[in-house]
Amino acid sequence: MCVDDPVIRELLPRVGRQTTTYGFSEDADVRVEDYQQIGPQGHFTLLRQGMPDLHVTLNAPGRHNALNAAAQWR
Repeated sequence: MCVDDPVIRELLPRVGRQTTTYGFSEDADVRVEDYQQIGPQGHFTLLRQGMPDLHVTLNAPGRHNALNAAAQWR
Protein backbone atom coordinates (compact mmCIF):
# COMPACT_ATOMS: atom_id res chain seq x y z
CA MET A 1 0.00 0.00 0.00
CA CYS A 2 1.38 3.41 -0.92
CA VAL A 3 2.00 5.36 2.29
CA ASP A 4 2.46 8.56 0.31
CA ASP A 5 -1.33 8.62 -0.12
CA PRO A 6 -2.95 10.30 2.91
CA VAL A 7 -6.10 8.18 2.57
CA ILE A 8 -4.07 4.95 2.64
CA ARG A 9 -2.07 6.24 5.61
CA GLU A 10 -5.34 6.85 7.45
CA LEU A 11 -6.66 3.36 6.60
CA LEU A 12 -3.53 1.38 7.53
CA PRO A 13 -4.25 1.14 11.28
CA ARG A 14 -7.61 -0.46 10.47
CA VAL A 15 -6.27 -3.14 8.13
CA GLY A 16 -6.59 -6.45 9.90
CA ARG A 17 -3.59 -8.17 8.32
CA GLN A 18 0.08 -7.68 7.59
CA THR A 19 0.76 -5.28 4.75
CA THR A 20 3.80 -4.12 2.86
CA THR A 21 4.02 -0.39 2.32
CA TYR A 22 5.94 1.46 -0.36
CA GLY A 23 6.58 5.05 -1.34
CA PHE A 24 8.92 7.99 -0.98
CA SER A 25 8.06 8.31 2.73
CA GLU A 26 10.76 7.39 5.23
CA ASP A 27 8.47 4.94 7.02
CA ALA A 28 7.70 2.87 3.90
CA ASP A 29 8.76 -0.80 3.99
CA VAL A 30 10.01 -0.40 0.41
CA ARG A 31 11.26 3.14 -0.09
CA VAL A 32 12.14 4.99 -3.28
CA GLU A 33 15.12 7.24 -2.66
CA ASP A 34 17.28 9.55 -4.78
CA TYR A 35 14.93 9.63 -7.77
CA GLN A 36 16.40 11.30 -10.85
CA GLN A 37 15.05 11.56 -14.34
CA ILE A 38 17.74 11.58 -17.00
CA GLY A 39 16.30 11.79 -20.47
CA PRO A 40 13.73 9.04 -20.98
CA GLN A 41 14.88 7.06 -17.93
CA GLY A 42 14.14 7.13 -14.22
CA HIS A 43 16.98 6.28 -11.83
CA PHE A 44 16.49 5.59 -8.13
CA THR A 45 17.43 3.38 -5.21
CA LEU A 46 14.99 1.00 -3.55
CA LEU A 47 15.57 0.60 0.16
CA ARG A 48 14.07 -2.63 1.47
CA GLN A 49 14.03 -3.71 5.10
CA GLY A 50 16.68 -6.32 5.81
CA MET A 51 17.87 -6.44 2.21
CA PRO A 52 20.66 -4.74 0.25
CA ASP A 53 19.83 -1.49 -1.50
CA LEU A 54 18.75 -1.97 -5.10
CA HIS A 55 19.81 0.57 -7.73
CA VAL A 56 17.17 0.73 -10.45
CA THR A 57 17.04 2.22 -13.94
CA LEU A 58 13.63 2.23 -15.62
CA ASN A 59 13.13 2.94 -19.28
CA ALA A 60 10.06 4.90 -18.24
CA PRO A 61 10.36 8.38 -16.74
CA GLY A 62 8.27 9.72 -13.90
CA ARG A 63 8.01 9.35 -10.15
CA HIS A 64 4.76 7.44 -10.62
CA ASN A 65 6.65 4.74 -12.51
CA ALA A 66 9.19 4.50 -9.69
CA LEU A 67 6.26 3.95 -7.30
CA ASN A 68 4.83 1.29 -9.62
CA ALA A 69 8.18 -0.52 -9.55
CA ALA A 70 8.39 -0.25 -5.76
CA ALA A 71 4.93 -1.77 -5.44
CA GLN A 72 6.25 -5.00 -6.98
CA TRP A 73 8.76 -5.67 -4.16
CA ARG A 74 7.95 -7.38 -0.88
